[in-house]
Amino acid sequence: MLITAEHLSPELKRTSTPLSGAAGTSYGVFDTGIPEDLNLPEAVEDLERKMIAAALRKHGGNISRAARDLGVTRRGLQLKLGRYAMRASA
Repeated sequence: MLITAEHLSPELKRTSTPLSGAAGTSYGVFDTGIPEDLNLPEAVEDLERKMIAAALRKHGGNISRAARDLGVTRRGLQLKLGRYAMRASA
């Protein structure tokens, strides 16, 4: 979903200075990369799946290292793997 000025409230549209982030990154247009048809819980699940898969790939399927990288416990990652029917070799 691409968020543009049309999505902003009238109060934000009247802001005279644009918002900016680190290193001058403009937040005038924000692409979430999340399909528009997902609700919040589905979007969170989609992001979790992607982050878990990426961490497992980065650490060659090592659950302990992937969990550390993700900021969760090993057991927490194992529970998420079970919930999402994922394997460590993902």
